[in-house]
Amino acid sequence: MRQAATRRLCGLLALTLIGALLGGCGAPSHQAVPRRGGTLRIALIGAPATIDPLQVKDASGTEVDELLYDGLVRVSPRLVPQADLARSWTVSPDGLTYTFQLNPKARWQDGQPVTPQDVAFSFAAYRNPLNGSAVQGMFADVRSVAAVGPHAVQVRLVRPDAPFLLEAATLPVLPAHLLARYAPGKALLSAPALGARAVGSGPFRLASSADGSYVLTANKDYFLGAPHLSTLTLTVERSPSAALLLLRRGKLDFAPVPPIDASAVATWPGVQLVRSFALAFAGIVWNVAQPPFSDPALRRALYFAVNRAQIVQAALYGDGAVANGPVPPASWAWDKSLSPRGYDPSKAVALLAAAGWHRSGAYLVNAQGAPLRLTILAPSGAQDRTVAIGLLARDLTAIGIDLHVAYEPFAQYAQNYVAGNFQAAFAVRGLSADPDLTPYFGSAAVNSTGMNPGGYQNPQVDAALRAERSAVTLQARALAFVQAQQAMQVDPPELFLYFPQTVDALSRRFQGFTANPATALYAPQRWSVRLSR
Repeated sequence: MRQAATRRLCGLLALTLIGALLGGCGAPSHQAVPRRGGTLRIALIGAPATIDPLQVKDASGTEVDELLYDGLVRVSPRLVPQADLARSWTVSPDGLTYTFQLNPKARWQDGQPVTPQDVAFSFAAYRNPLNGSAVQGMFADVRSVAAVGPHAVQVRLVRPDAPFLLEAATLPVLPAHLLARYAPGKALLSAPALGARAVGSGPFRLASSADGSYVLTANKDYFLGAPHLSTLTLTVERSPSAALLLLRRGKLDFAPVPPIDASAVATWPGVQLVRSFALAFAGIVWNVAQPPFSDPALRRALYFAVNRAQIVQAALYGDGAVANGPVPPASWAWDKSLSPRGYDPSKAVALLAAAGWHRSGAYLVNAQGAPLRLTILAPSGAQDRTVAIGLLARDLTAIGIDLHVAYEPFAQYAQNYVAGNFQAAFAVRGLSADPDLTPYFGSAAVNSTGMNPGGYQNPQVDAALRAERSAVTLQARALAFVQAQQAMQVDPPELFLYFPQTVDALSRRFQGFTANPATALYAPQRWSVRLSR
């Protein structure tokens, strides 16, 4: 299954395989009246290190948790907040106070009601540094959490933080009544109620786990409606290829498909493909502190020198789209009006000449006769990256750049990337359901988080990103995102290359699947098994 919940995992090269838009070989079929009962079999790629929501750091563990627990809100297929444990909420005009009205029907799987105290306890647990949660930083702006009624909880922030609603508010709420023996200052490490005997409020219960596989049974008292299925079996496989082999043999109902295999899998009888844009973007990150790539005119010119459409076809087997900015088409913040900047080497050469670079023999040189040299830092290994970088290197060399690619093992690459030890670097970065770009392109992230290692600083971009984070309405945020993306067209932080797609394979048995950019596990209570004919 594709990697879920980018909110926990995005960062350096967090290529999150989460999908949105159906296409290609068609959408899954649906029954008019879903069948009650039956079992679906889902592939988890790699064994979860833990399913404790406080400790989980891998995609497989997150996927299991999404079936067992609920957040205050969930992310809709349109990437906007949707009712979950909270049936409604309000935001104060200054963006500092969120008041959530809990669904009075919500129950823990032991029958106890979900209360405002559970929410307050959960926020405190995520914030507690002793728990070592990977999402602790999402709560940095939380001032207080308190019950304001039998079914109401109020969260006050230190400063406006618009991503809060699509990030922290979507995390699993934990059962305080089973964890009360842990004082606020103590760690919740290895609590049975968060592991082998997990008790959530979600649509499925943990029945058993052994050898990395999980058997979940339907929570018939689920407050959003009892699942159609009786059982979900989550089977850990070592690779997508291993999972696909089982799916072809009829032993799995869902598996991710590497793009290289998609055309072959499309011919398998009884298998449906779902193609989806990921919340991720790939590009060449410029170190803008180092001349000559400190010159925006030079960076703009190189867009026209690279055949990015060919890279999508050759490196991704067509399962992607050319990127003209960092926000993927699946997001409401995507600016579809951005200039496409198609492949036009002649225009690139003309723009480079205007920026002071002229051809002399094999290379472009400046007024002093110094050649335009470029070294690209890249991680070794993955075939798609190697093909993409090879094509990019060919195109840039063709216009006269003295180009070299420094391939390094990932650990060494990551160390140099985070430290900014590069002239340019190939990177694939993930976004969460909330498209906040501040960690990657905000001036405050320079020399602090390692996520803006190229040192990009632009006052217009900073102002737009501050505006989107403090905005209360989605419309105001969308306008601010457009302003940020437009400013990046003039002063590009990187040469944006492509948006990858994911390809998932579903057996014909699998009914009721709804594509969602934020998770492959959206509304599992609606899944069902196709009736045999």
